[in-house]
Amino acid sequence: MKKNILIIGKNSFLSINLSKFLKKRNSITTIDFSKFLKTKETKLSKYKYIINCSTNNSFLNKKYDPKYDHDYLSAKKLKNIKSKLIVFSTSRIYGPGYNLRENSKKKPIDRYGKNKLITEGKIYKLKKELLIFRVSNVVGKENKNNSRKVTNLFFDDIRKNLKKRIIIVTKKNYYKDFVLIDDFVKIIYLSMIKNLKGIYNLSTNFKIYLHDLAKDISTYTGSKIIYSNSKTHSFTLNNKKIL
Repeated sequence: MKKNILIIGKNSFLSINLSKFLKKRNSITTIDFSKFLKTKETKLSKYKYIINCSTNNSFLNKKYDPKYDHDYLSAKKLKNIKSKLIVFSTSRIYGPGYNLRENSKKKPIDRYGKNKLITEGKIYKLKKELLIFRVSNVVGKENKNNSRKVTNLFFDDIRKNLKKRIIIVTKKNYYKDFVLIDDFVKIIYLSMIKNLKGIYNLSTNFKIYLHDLAKDISTYTGSKIIYSNSKTHSFTLNNKKIL
């Protein structure tokens, strides 16, 4: 039986790919965040799942303010509605580490991580039917029609530099945890079939060393590798709970 699903955020990388995948199996509606806030509760209650893929640039870069928190405002709007809310948190709430579990100590590495950790605490008090995914680096084909880009994914910088025929990577050989967008959307779909709720890491839990990645891309494209003094963080997320 097809499920009614509402996706908030029409132009984001995640919303475009989720909509494309889920519409083959469900009844999908996409809406921008401002229109969602104006939608009457009676209309929202017809959806079994409501997925927030929208965010605000100020939420990413400024000190926490609830007026910029789309997850919190979504949970507040849906407080008295039975629809399950699905939102996406980040691996940045943990800080560096290997095999990080959902109950690992939280050491946010930047403003975005700090804000998302605050968000998680706030929305848990508002919404019982809630599913939070702490997501590692999502990798996928760029959406060329996305003119309102807020977030900057790891491979966005790679693509930008490849236009100059260079690959910039840190001198220190950090590692990261990547998940393909095709796997990401399947996991979201399966989580709805299984009727999951709570907090889950969404990752591969597999180390990809940036130097190895740079060499592979260089071999494939012929681009020059440039080593920089910039810093990043090494991490992988344990995915046993979601498996």
